Amino acid sequence: MENRVLICTEDPELYLLLNHILSVEGFPSQLADSDVDVECCLQKGGLLAVIFDGVAWRGDIVALCSLSKQAGLAVGALIAGDMRTTHLQMIKAGLDDGIMRPLAPERLLAFLRHARRAAGNPSAFGEVSPSALPTDISVSSNSQHITIRGRHLALTSIEGRILETLIRHGNRTCSRGDLLAAVWREPHDVGARTVDVHIARLRKALSACHDVRIKTVYGEGYALVSTRKGEELSAAARR
Repeated sequence: MENRVLICTEDPELYLLLNHILSVEGFPSQLADSDVDVECCLQKGGLLAVIFDGVAWRGDIVALCSLSKQAGLAVGALIAGDMRTTHLQMIKAGLDDGIMRPLAPERLLAFLRHARRAAGNPSAFGEVSPSALPTDISVSSNSQHITIRGRHLALTSIEGRILETLIRHGNRTCSRGDLLAAVWREPHDVGARTVDVHIARLRKALSACHDVRIKTVYGEGYALVSTRKGEELSAAARR
């Protein structure tokens, strides 16, 4: 079975919950509950991504993160606010995304959809026409300094994270729910109108850069597109 998501946890209830969330979206999953189990699954292949339960895993999660990345997989982890040191070590080992607990399902699904697109299996839902983004976009580690074709933009941390999320979504429209889950730690306390306000501020900041703009996809959300014709959509968020 191809494109499975390896869920690495010692908590059976968490696995059952994640398995249900993923199966509804068409992501088959597999359980690994030890370091040896993870290494065995990596050797067998057929995986799309690895999700670690960073809160409860008792093994060498940093080493496993590195092995998963060496295998060419998308690597995500469920983390808590008191995991700063381990989280940083995992990022250095190749972690692609740290997803805060309590879990926002859309946040996890956005990560996996991106992984599926990167693997060459895009979902038809929510796609916008490939209107091209410049590849030379860099995002600083705190998401506040963006460089687009040599032009530097100083943004607030929230606006920077919104832009980075739009970049990572590539061709796919990013809904307000996607942005809420990706940018705010307590998305349930933030209204959709707040997203619109920050999008408006971000558009104003991007007005100085003529290569990209934020497109409103009515009824769905937003997408970052290029004003240059003929370029293929392949955004790169580099830290």
